[in-house]
Parts: sequence; C-alpha cells; structure tokens
Amino acid sequence: MRSQARVSRRTLAASALMAAPALRTLPALAQSTPGATPSGETRIVTDVYGDVSVPVHPKRVIALDGPQLDACLAVGVTPIGAVTGFDGVAFPAYLGDRTQGIENIGTISEPDLEKIISLEPDLILGSNLRNEDIHPLLAQIAPTVFSEAVSDDWRGNFSLFTDALNESAAAADVVAEFDARLEEFRSATEGQRQDWVISIVRFLADHVRLYNDTSFIGTILKAADLKRPESQTGADPETGIFSRVSLEQIFLADGTHIFTCSYGDVKSTQAADYVNSALWQSLEAVQEERVYWVDDDFWMVAIGFLAANRVVDDLFSYLVEGEPAAGIPL
Repeated sequence: MRSQARVSRRTLAASALMAAPALRTLPALAQSTPGATPSGETRIVTDVYGDVSVPVHPKRVIALDGPQLDACLAVGVTPIGAVTGFDGVAFPAYLGDRTQGIENIGTISEPDLEKIISLEPDLILGSNLRNEDIHPLLAQIAPTVFSEAVSDDWRGNFSLFTDALNESAAAADVVAEFDARLEEFRSATEGQRQDWVISIVRFLADHVRLYNDTSFIGTILKAADLKRPESQTGADPETGIFSRVSLEQIFLADGTHIFTCSYGDVKSTQAADYVNSALWQSLEAVQEERVYWVDDDFWMVAIGFLAANRVVDDLFSYLVEGEPAAGIPL
C-alpha cells in the first residue's frame, strides 16, 4: 500500500514538470511525496502492486493506453483523459463517437503528466509494460491500477480494469456477447476453416513481425478455431508474442490467408521492400489473392473487447461473406 497523505496540485505539477522529460527526479520524488487519498466511499482492488483503495464509483478516469480506453468504453465509462498512439493523431476511429469529450493527454510512450494533474482524476488505469517508470508519481496523483503487461492475459486485464471501475456486471455481459459471436463464427465456418491456415504479418519502420497464438490477435484466432502456420504457434523465446522475420524468411508468413497491417503509415515501413519481392509473390495466399489489409488500431494496438469485436467483423467479412481482399496501400 502507498502512503495515503494528500499533496497539493501545485507541488505535483512542479514535480511532474521536472520529471517528465527524463524522469530524473522520480526516485527522490517517490520517497518524499506521499500518495493520493481517494475521497468518499472506497473499495479495494488488487493489481500488480497489491491492494489499491479506489473510489466506489470513479467519475474522473485516466486511460494510459488502448486496452484501458477500450475497457472503459466497453462498459459505458467515458474517461476524462486518454493517450493516443502518436503525436497529432486522433483517438482510434473504430471507437467512433464514444471518444467525444475525452481530453488528449499525450501519447502511449509519453503521457503529459502536467495535464493529467490538471484534470484532477480519481482513478488512473495503466500497465507496467508502458509506464512502470512513472507509476510512483501517478500513484501520488490519484489511485492507480496497473496490469503487468498488455496483450498477455488481455481478458484478465479487462476484468481488472472493469473491477476498478466497479463495472464487473457490465463486463460479464461484454464477454458473454463476444463469446457468442465467436460461436456464431465457428458455426458459420464449420467444414471450411479446417482447411485454412491464417497468417498475421505486421509491417513496422525497421522490421516485420509475425504474431503468434499467444498475442492478442492470436488468442482471438485460436478462440475462433482457426489454424495458424507452424511459425506462428507457441511463444517466441525472445519477444513472447511475435517473431521478427527478414525478407529471406518471409516464407514463414505463408498460409491460405494472410492478414496484414502496419504500425503507423505503411509507406514509412518495410512493406514495399517485402511485398514487391519475388519471395512475397511466391506465397500461396498472395497468388490466390487472399491477402487482406486490416486496421492496426483494432487488430494490434487496442487490445480490448470493442477491438476484438471489430476483428470478428473482419473475419466474417472476408472469410464468411467473401469480401474481396483489400490491397496493401503502398
């Protein structure tokens, strides 16, 4: 448990301004500044750090990544502030008008601590994977609930965040509805999917990834009873949820169907070098015109049930309804 004495917003703001650029002052700040005390009635939620006292009904929630934002909106809670993936970009389009009124508080890699303080949150949701370094400071601003990772056990993380919101009943409905959609997909593809092998390729600025069945998208495909290439099963010994492949290794991406996306603008990634190569053109899915361009925001970044439902929408569109493959927008 963190110390429960309250400090002034002015003190926190000054500390945040000094700590934000490089977090140099954080260790000293964490030792000298007591933690935030929630006002009103509270309850205990247990996160990766232990027991956290949170408001019974949080009203001013901060979401520090896509999974937390998705979780809040899935159960009808609109955060007062949330991060985006990059500077100058809007919240993910797949969330539609649910994000109206949410304050942009910086990026996943660099939340704006001063802005977070100014919003006077009563609950902050995040993860050690993204923001372990600033957890001590965040916990002094408001009760802070962190998961350890992001895509690892994303369903469990959803339960943690929605428990912190005191919305476990609504969360159970979200899970049940999603599982029902998966059952509908399995029924619709019975007798066909046994012959399919679904590959996932993601293009980044300096490398290309294949995502395995322990990743967020991998768990959805596994739950949909879709087979994966041998190269995309099990946990990668170095990265866990994905493996990096060179152009010479792109044969490992082959399958009957390939779903592709990019982190950021595809034109700034390695995509062109790969898809214009003879090795890429030799892949079965490429030759059969079964390469599908999908939205990175909900296939990769968001990692929540609203996103997962959009993934299932795509699976129905391309694998059940036969929508033509969309070309990679190079």
